[in-house]
Amino acid sequence: MVSIEEYIQKGQTIAAFTVEYKDLAGQWHDFASGKTISAKRLCRGETVEGTAIRINITEAKDTPKICNVGVYKASKGFSLSSDGSSEAVPSNLKKVSINDATREGKWNFEKDEDGNANASAWGDTEGLAATFTFTGTKAWVVGTADPNHGMMDVYIDGKKVDSVNTQKSPRKLGAVLYTTPDLEYGTHTIKLARSTKALGISKIYYADGSGIFTMKQSEYELMYGGTTEVEITRTGGTKGQAKVNYVTQSAGAEQGVNYTDLAGSVTFEDGETSKKITLTGLENEKAEKITESLKQKINQIAVEQKNQIAKEQKKRNEEEQKKLNETQE
Repeated sequence: MVSIEEYIQKGQTIAAFTVEYKDLAGQWHDFASGKTISAKRLCRGETVEGTAIRINITEAKDTPKICNVGVYKASKGFSLSSDGSSEAVPSNLKKVSINDATREGKWNFEKDEDGNANASAWGDTEGLAATFTFTGTKAWVVGTADPNHGMMDVYIDGKKVDSVNTQKSPRKLGAVLYTTPDLEYGTHTIKLARSTKALGISKIYYADGSGIFTMKQSEYELMYGGTTEVEITRTGGTKGQAKVNYVTQSAGAEQGVNYTDLAGSVTFEDGETSKKITLTGLENEKAEKITESLKQKINQIAVEQKNQIAKEQKKRNEEEQKKLNETQE
């Protein structure tokens, strides 16, 4: 994840930008793009390895002013899948390691994306497969995307449901290789079998039926001095009581200036699927001062233009009168 902050005290100037990263081989790749940055913009992307980032300002209303840039490894639930799609892996999931799976064929063990020894495995021999068992409603398969890897066959509860291409460039550990559809709550098996070339698997994450909690909308509009309701939804199961903590985090607006900081929790009872919290926007005195200053500047320019026009007209009148006097003489 890349964090970019604009020096908002001097005004918002950036209208479009892109972010690139340089991989270990020295090649540049696209990472993210967007429109405004404002006080802070968080750019999510899949987990990558690199040596540098590059921010390109492609459109601006004035000289761009960036005051801070940060690069972070996002927590699960805030990182993107290996294909760059917008579906994030939720954070409240259970895990089954490749070490706890039923394995067939010759697997070679190595470190996973977090540096844990023997927590990921790969193989390229005939009959290579791993079967995971879980009780819940959905699963995410995590493994290695690699230029030298190939097709993976997916079986759910003994039935083949998909074939997935795990060949990706550049190589990425901890990539989300496959996500199951929503399943009826119960005990399920997911078998991952090598079809061509090599296959690398480290774990599966699964929803245990208590629910997956997300915001219903990814963006909400909050006017100065107004309020808006944010809906938290519960999918992938509604079994039992669940407590969800929340806290507002600045992405484009400025906490304490544009909106009231908010932190707390909501409790979903058994069977409940939705809860709402209210955000409050603050009256922006800075914006009002800027607006008033801008109005004064516009009025000043208008007066100056009016005076200049009057001066030019007076000069023309004097010149015409002078010519008329010369003609009469």
